Amino acid sequence: MILLDVMLPDKDGFEILHNVRKEKIETPVIMLTAKSEISDKLNGLENGADDYITKPFHTRELIARIKVILKRKTNTKDIHILQYGDLEVDLRNGKMSSNNTEIAINGKELDLLEILLFNKNQITSREMLANKIWGYHSEAEYNNVEVYVSFLRRKLKLLKSKVKIKAVRGVGYKLEEEND
Repeated sequence: MILLDVMLPDKDGFEILHNVRKEKIETPVIMLTAKSEISDKLNGLENGADDYITKPFHTRELIARIKVILKRKTNTKDIHILQYGDLEVDLRNGKMSSNNTEIAINGKELDLLEILLFNKNQITSREMLANKIWGYHSEAEYNNVEVYVSFLRRKLKLLKSKVKIKAVRGVGYKLEEEND
């Protein structure tokens, strides 16, 4: 879910929404803004916002609208199955598969792969991975991420998947599909 204001310091929220939808990103978007003219509302909704709420608003109303949109979106497709290239990951049952082969995956490996799959078109920093998997106050270090990336790479190799975890030196990791 993206909560997006129209009046932002560097970029107009309508422009951001346009770019999100142009990239075919289907994440639900609720526009939260003080711009209450009908033309602004129509601009947001016609350009792909799922809802448009004007300020001031009540927090309970916002939460109710978020729940409705998320319920509607999750009913349209099964979000516990993630796919990228020839790789399929079943988050609910802890399995990854490719080329008619299946391997169990759980714990930190599953968490790491899920984050990479949700961010498949961008580089995910080691810091973000460490914080999401082990928590902000954890003693875990970046090499913990590297260890689990190594485990996942071995499993992808066993599956003979064309999906690879690419290291971007000094930044983080990104999923890529190997071409023949």
